[in-house]
Amino acid sequence: RVAPNHPLWAAASRAVRAPPRIDRDVVTPLLPLGGAGFDSEVARVYELGYRAQPRGSVSYSLTLFHHAFDRLRSVDVLPGGTGFGNSYQGRLDGVESWGQWRFADRWRLNAGYAWQRMRLSQRAGTTPLPGGTTQLGNDPRSRLLLGLSWDVAPRMELDLNLRRIGSLPQPAVPS
Repeated sequence: RVAPNHPLWAAASRAVRAPPRIDRDVVTPLLPLGGAGFDSEVARVYELGYRAQPRGSVSYSLTLFHHAFDRLRSVDVLPGGTGFGNSYQGRLDGVESWGQWRFADRWRLNAGYAWQRMRLSQRAGTTPLPGGTTQLGNDPRSRLLLGLSWDVAPRMELDLNLRRIGSLPQPAVPS
């Protein structure tokens, strides 16, 4: 339950994906495996949100987010073959919202929507294989959820959810 005097919140964080040994130690002329120059991937995440519960039966939230990615994993052309590298960088911006209305003692209506836009680019001075961003940016731009929940018994709940997920770009998958 959200305290009524703190509806606005903000967060800044940094996430690092340390490379496992295969990302660094194995290079092959046939298969894309490790590369000695593979570094940790870094994400800087900023969020600004608003949460409210204007009545005991109604609550909602709205969050804006921005992620800045650096040194994303790629398959690069290396001396003697191919291997993992850090040839991409990118940004992810979006908004996420949800709400819940308890319209009866044992019934809830839930809704949520998320929209995001990802932009990826090659880092200067790198040599990734062509088409590498398709594996990184293959996420739906939007997601929608409508749900109905019924508390059948004290320890039993029945949920009915309807979801719509946006299309995927590579390979093309419709909504």
